[in-house]
Amino acid sequence: MCQSQSQAWREKRRVRDLDELRAKSGGIQFGQSMSGVAGTPTDGADPVARLQRAKEMLTGGLITDAEYESIKAKIVDRL
Repeated sequence: MCQSQSQAWREKRRVRDLDELRAKSGGIQFGQSMSGVAGTPTDGADPVARLQRAKEMLTGGLITDAEYESIKAKIVDRL
């Protein structure tokens, strides 16, 4: 029973960490506060860095191929 609960908590933490990483990469935006989140000059100034972060997340298994392609398309659209 304890092992089952421990695994459930680890999974919840893993999912939360994934959501936070996705939000940092620009894949998902949490909250409606737009101050410094999207469309800022610093956000669009370095698309290469954003692509590299997304690629690292893909190779690390944090996001799926479809999510990576979506992030990549958003970055390219802003160019």
